[in-house]
Order: sequence, then C-alpha cells, then structure tokens
Amino acid sequence: MILPRRRLLQISGALTAFCGVCVIGSNAFGIDIAKLKKSTATTPVDVMPPVAVSTTPPSFLRVSGDDGNVVALEIASRRYVRPAGGPVLNLVGVVHIGEGAYYRAVQDELIDADVVLYESVKPEGTGGPPASGEESDETRIDRTEAGLRFVAGYAERYHRRQGVYPPDLDTLQRMVGDEGARERDFLEIALLDAWGRPVRYEGTPGDETSPSQFRLISLGADGAPGGDGPDADRVVDAGDRVPPHRNDRADNMQVQLASALKLDFQLDAIDYDQPGWRCSDLSIDQVRRAMAERGSDFTIMENAIGGTALPAQIARFFLGLVRMADAFMEGAVSDTIKILLVEMLGDERTVDASLQAFDPAFAEVIIGARNQAVVDDLTRLLHAEPEVEEVAVLYGAGHMADLSRRLAALGYVPSEDVTWRRPIVVDLDRSAVSAEEVAYLRRMVRQMMRNM
Repeated sequence: MILPRRRLLQISGALTAFCGVCVIGSNAFGIDIAKLKKSTATTPVDVMPPVAVSTTPPSFLRVSGDDGNVVALEIASRRYVRPAGGPVLNLVGVVHIGEGAYYRAVQDELIDADVVLYESVKPEGTGGPPASGEESDETRIDRTEAGLRFVAGYAERYHRRQGVYPPDLDTLQRMVGDEGARERDFLEIALLDAWGRPVRYEGTPGDETSPSQFRLISLGADGAPGGDGPDADRVVDAGDRVPPHRNDRADNMQVQLASALKLDFQLDAIDYDQPGWRCSDLSIDQVRRAMAERGSDFTIMENAIGGTALPAQIARFFLGLVRMADAFMEGAVSDTIKILLVEMLGDERTVDASLQAFDPAFAEVIIGARNQAVVDDLTRLLHAEPEVEEVAVLYGAGHMADLSRRLAALGYVPSEDVTWRRPIVVDLDRSAVSAEEVAYLRRMVRQMMRNM
C-alpha cells in the first residue's frame, strides 16, 4: 500500500467532512463541532421548512469503474418539466473541484439556458429582502448597515488603487462594473437600504490640507434626516476603516485541495459573467442569522473556510506535503486522495455523514434554506417572466435531493433526459496506484461508511 493504513484512515476521516463541502458548498473541514452548539444571537430570518414529498428523488452522484482501468466520479444533469406550464428546468449538479474539461462541458451545457440560477453565498449586505417581505426593525437595521459596509469596501478598493476616494457614485459603479456582472449586481442590491430607498454617497477629493473622504448614508425607516431607533440615519464613512474588498481566494481550502491534486476550482473554471446568469443564494449574514436563530454559531465555520482557524492551517500544511511527496512518488499520493474523493463523493451517504457531524440547524440552513432561495427565485420567475423557456440551476450535487423535493411542490417532475459527466478521473493504466490498492481503498471507505 502506497500510504500506511493508519494514515489513510486519518485522511479519509478528514475527507469525509470535506466531501460534504465539495457538493454542498460550505466548508466543514477541521471545525470544532462542540463550539457550534451554543449561540446567544436571536435575530430571526425567514426559512421555509423542508417540503414533504414522498417521491424518492433521482440520483445525482455515482462512481464509474470502466472494467477496473478507470476510477471516476460521475455527476448528473437532469431535466425537469412542469406539466401545468412553465420553463423547462435543468438541474446541473456540480462538485466544486474537478478537471478543466469537466467545467468546460458544464459551461457548454448552460449556453442554451435563458436563465441560470447559480450557487454562490453572497457577500454580507447583499442578500436583499426576504421572499415574504416581512422583516423586524432590528433585521432591517442590520441589513442596511451591512449593505453600507459592503459599498464602503469598494470605496476603499478605489482609494487603494487611486489614492483618493470616488468623487461620486457613478465613478464607483464604473469601477465595480469593470470587475464583472456578479460584483455589479451585488453592489446594486447593497445600494438600496432595507426600506427600499437608494443609499446616498458623498465624496470629497481632498487637498493639501485635508485628505479625501467619503460618506454613505441611509435615512432610515422614515426617509428623513435625523430620528431615533429605526428612523435614525445610518452612516458609514472613511473613518470607519472598512477593509477594501479583495478577489484573493488563495486561502480557501477547496482552492488549496484543487491545487494539490492538480484540479481546477469551480469559481475559477466557470465564467459567471454571462447574460441571464443570476446568483440564487443567501448572503453570508442571512446564513449567520439563520444559524443563530437555531442556536448555532457560524463564525467557527467561517474561520475554517477562510483558512484562519488552526485546523485549517494544519490542513493547508498537509496539502503542501502532498505536493512534495508526489514529486518523489510519481503522483501516487494525489491519485490515492483522488480515489478516496471519488469513492466518498460517489456515495450519497457521505453528504449525510458530513451533515450529521453538526446539529440539525446546519442541514436546515446550508441545504434547506439555500435551496428555498432557489425555489423563491424560480417562483418569482414563473409569475413575472413568462417569456423564459429554459432555466438551469447550477448547484452542488449534494443539494439536489432536497431541491428535487421542493421543486415537486411547484409541479416539476423529472424527465428521462439525463447526462452524466466526470469531474474527477484516475486512469489506473497511467497511475502508480494499482488495481489491488484501489480495491483496498474501496473496501476501507465502504467499511467506514457502514460504521457512521
């Protein structure tokens, strides 16, 4: 065996949590689970309960063996139709790390869709109003202040590049528009406060005696200067020193793993700046509020995702060792980890196992609430955009079982049209890992799944 059995078991245990990340879009790698059990926050958020539909959803994950010469993960794209009328719906399952050719094939499939609803947890302050339209004053204040900080982050980015703050909002919007459609859309949401009014921007160029400044202002619930409570003005300015937005994803653990295994990261491999593509997800503050309402703290998970938690730093060091060991072992270490990933991701029980490591709030929010955001967007589309003929939902494959049930409540049923694609492939004819070692890894993974 290329790696000792004890080391393989340790790697497998870590990858079990990480596999959930790869197909549900939330990194659970190296988190202190006990710290997720308590929270004093009580701010509510709208989350629909899981939809009870008896039909067993179709599979979106499987392992292909090709007579023992190839070990490959396969993920499905499935077409759904609505007999009562409405656009054809393609559920395009993805994994967040994979081969470049796989992501190119996914991109090609999405060309024909009029609208693509894609997964990407939005930045804080860009979630917009809930589908119900009902919010407490406290939530509206929090959302408005988060939106102001989000816009301020772009003002600070401009200042870092130009040495002064934007003189007006048009200048700021032009800079953000050059970054791409996703960032432009997020800014557009943040420029409306929680009462539906435009945020004011005031910029001063500065001179030899006074530095450049900016102010962002929401006039609160009453839309008038001054006031108390929800009517009070909310202001963010240069003195608040909001950190400038960065595009750096180097610390993301999925990026780290993709690099170690010579794979691509989904957000880098797929071009999201396309007509009709819409982010259909919760914002990070909406996720945080939903977790808090259920007595869980999302902060620990955020630290793990960003690579700042100690276990994440250890994991990053381990991935560096993978690269170094591969140079001496003809790629055997990375191929071994790829095979473990294929076997785990191809077993849908892995997603359940990664979710069960946390309290029930985790699955309710990370899968259920985010899927409900997709259903809410699709519901609005059905009513407001009758001209749309084809919609694609681009989401982690681990979301699809729950999403299929929710779509059934809208009258959607799966057709026979399905396409399977391979994001991770190990060709044993070209690998230092033998067929016998693959069989051993497969037995080990299945035994581990039975014991969970």
